Amino acid sequence: MKKIFYYLFFIPAICMTFMACGDDDDNIILGDEWADFVAQYPNDGPLEIPALKEGNIFISHSTKLTDGSDFETYCLEYDPSMNHSRWVAFRFDNRTSSGDAGYHGVWYDDPSLPETNQVGSGYFMGYSRGHLCASADRQYSKEANMQTFYMTNMSPMLSSFNEGIWVKLEGKVRSYLNNTSFLDTLYVVKGGIINPDQITEYTYSSKGYAVAVPQKFFMALLRVKGGVYKSIGFLLEHRYYTDDEYDLKNYAVSIDQLEAETGIDFFHNLNDVFEGDTEKSFTLSDWGL
Repeated sequence: MKKIFYYLFFIPAICMTFMACGDDDDNIILGDEWADFVAQYPNDGPLEIPALKEGNIFISHSTKLTDGSDFETYCLEYDPSMNHSRWVAFRFDNRTSSGDAGYHGVWYDDPSLPETNQVGSGYFMGYSRGHLCASADRQYSKEANMQTFYMTNMSPMLSSFNEGIWVKLEGKVRSYLNNTSFLDTLYVVKGGIINPDQITEYTYSSKGYAVAVPQKFFMALLRVKGGVYKSIGFLLEHRYYTDDEYDLKNYAVSIDQLEAETGIDFFHNLNDVFEGDTEKSFTLSDWGL
């Protein structure tokens, strides 16, 4: 199941063109109707979803859990000018933190994007296809795991980075999941910074599309336990890391710092009473660092 939300302001003729790209399962919401979507969520809204940037495309992929309920695999904001997602966001809770669905490593163009935005799944020239929502993060169902191989969930990464410190940080995040004394829910936002002055170059996809290569990658984490919120961010240069550079605490930053670096407003649906204090600082020991 997938949902597409175009957070754009088009003239009606162009809106109709984009609406024709979706299938019968797609829900396309324009402009102010986004607020109606957010209102469907209980409490503070979809906490994992940052504030959207006008002109980009919001996509949500979901699957059904064993109890028959829908659960969001991940969502993303896609920047068609960069042929790259601005961020990918998802959450873990006791329904999704385990499983052994296996790895279904076949890359696909994201069927939720119009065909004209599909870059091709064959390769990024000179770079690996690096997961944002990791395959290992979605092991509770085969379908969810397959969705992690959509190209909207990929970023051009140096192999040494993708298979090195990025994997280490992803593993650290997953280490939190089965500790019930640590959290009830973990909200995760990941990506490469694709602001025009923060890319290394453009590489080319297998269909010849120019795809932005980020200079830096980030993760923003918000954990909730018993109504108490704690957050931390990580900011990594996109490069090779030596063995003595793998201490993750050296790359920890506050969410406020991460917002200043990326231009992304993380966890903006968090109640204002909590947001300010939660995002301005972090404690390493709270995160096992």
